[in-house]
Parts: sequence; structure tokens; C-alpha cells
Amino acid sequence: MEKQKFSIDSLLNEPLKLISLVYPMFFIAIVGLGFIYIENSEQIARNSLKPVGPDTTKIISELTIQEPRIASAIDMSQISAPSGEVLEKGKSLYTNICSSCHGTEGKGDGVAGVALNPKPRNFSDEIGWKNGRKFSEMYNTLEKGIAANGMPSYDYMDVAERVAILQYVRKNLMINPQIDSQEELANLDKTYSLSAGKKIAGTVPVNAASELLLLESAKKSELIEKVYTNINQLKQSDNSAELFCSLTSDLKKAVETIINSTNSLKSEKDFLLTLTAQPLANGFKSDVYNLSDVQVRQIFSFVKSVAI
Repeated sequence: MEKQKFSIDSLLNEPLKLISLVYPMFFIAIVGLGFIYIENSEQIARNSLKPVGPDTTKIISELTIQEPRIASAIDMSQISAPSGEVLEKGKSLYTNICSSCHGTEGKGDGVAGVALNPKPRNFSDEIGWKNGRKFSEMYNTLEKGIAANGMPSYDYMDVAERVAILQYVRKNLMINPQIDSQEELANLDKTYSLSAGKKIAGTVPVNAASELLLLESAKKSELIEKVYTNINQLKQSDNSAELFCSLTSDLKKAVETIINSTNSLKSEKDFLLTLTAQPLANGFKSDVYNLSDVQVRQIFSFVKSVAI
């Protein structure tokens, strides 16, 4: 019997023979890949990228609005020997303000500090303190903050509260806190007037100031529109409104000049000064220079009444 010769052409002409040849190889390849996947599934599913927390050195903290105040005077003798009352007050303040980042036991493991980079200060660690571990150095940290570490300034707090927090931290959370010399404490007192108390200026941050200016501008715009509308409605029936309108070349601009002037409605004298200060540029006619005292009093009272 003559042996059949194997040829590509014969396989192409007989699809079943081609499938019977290819299928086992395909099946073996699939099974092999499956084994490889199972064997390496732990490696394949592992996330090799390290989580990246926010860089707190780039966080810009915003000041809060603070009223001017007088800081409490501190008995400097209590810094070296704090009373139980001060320590209890410090514990309460620390729990409410500091523990969220520094942790209940001061180990830098508070829930709010998880994402911070670098981590909050571990008070039980004696190394790596940026400003030092003495009371005076820690007070400076609370006063100025450490922007590069994400530590805000607490200069808005009452001095007695800051001292109480530091006393509690040093007494209960730190190991072998460094002690200030009398000279260092005297310099601290001199710098911040701790024993005398001092006047502390109020603060208005830029964002808050911008918002206040926008709010004030919006209120002025509403008042200008109100006064302009009232005068327009009364000019046909009210002698004072008619007189005021006769003195203006641009009623809307004249109203804006009066409302935007800080002192224009404080007195008749201030009102006349506003009208006669560059009248042509401010919506008035040069006739304002010829007003009698009676006329000034008349239109001053009228404008003030419609502006209320």
C-alpha cells in the first residue's frame, strides 16, 4: 500500500483534518496559560505602587478672623511647677484640639494625621524635634507653627490655654522633657509679655477680606439702585427731588458719587464737599457751586431720607 504524503494543500482541502490537528495544540496552550495564571495570581493581583499621601509642606493654611483682644497674664512660676488645675485644663484642651493628629497618647498616630506627610510629632520620641523640646521652644512652635511640617500656628488661642496644653504634654506625654534655664524663661516672657498680658491685634485673612469687600460692594450697589429709583420716581412730584435732578448731568453717576463717599451723608458740610469735588466728573453740573445754605439743607435731607 502506498503511503499518503503529508501536504499543506491536503489540509486546506480537508478542514476537519486541519481542525483535528490544531485543536489539541490550542487546548494545551489554554490549559498551560491557566496553570501559569493560577501559579502567579498572587503576584499579578499585588499592587506594587506605594500609596502617596498629600504633601502637607505644600498646604497653605488660612488665618481665621480674630477680634482684637488682651492676652491673659501668666504666673511664670507655674511653668516650672504647674498646678493640678492647669494640667487638667491642658488635658481637656489637648483632647479636643491636638489628639486628632498627635493621638491620645501623643505618639503621632491620631486619625487626622494618617494622611499627613511628614507625620505629626510623636512626643515620646526624644529625637527629630525641629524647634527643640524645652518649654520656651515648644511655646515658639505653638506661636509660629511649622509650615513645612503641616503644623499650624495657634497664636489665636489664649496664652493661658497654650501654656496649659504644653504643661500637660510635657508632664504626661513626653519622656525626660528638657528644662529651661531661668534666663530662657525670662527671654520668653520678655518676647511675648506672658506675665504682663498684651494687646493682640485682630486679624482678617485675605480671603475673608475679599469676601467682606464683595459683600460691601454688593450692598452699595443695591443702595445705589434704590436711591436712583426713588429719586427718579419722585422728581415729578417732589420739589427736593426736582432740585437735586436739576443739579445733575448724569443722575446715576451722581448717586454713585454720594453713596460711595464715606462721609457724604454725615453732615451738610460733608455733603456739599462731595458735590463740589470735581462735579463735572462725578455726574453733577457746575451749578452746585451756587447752592444756598437752604438749598444744601433741603437736598441733603432729601437724599438722606431716600437712602435710609
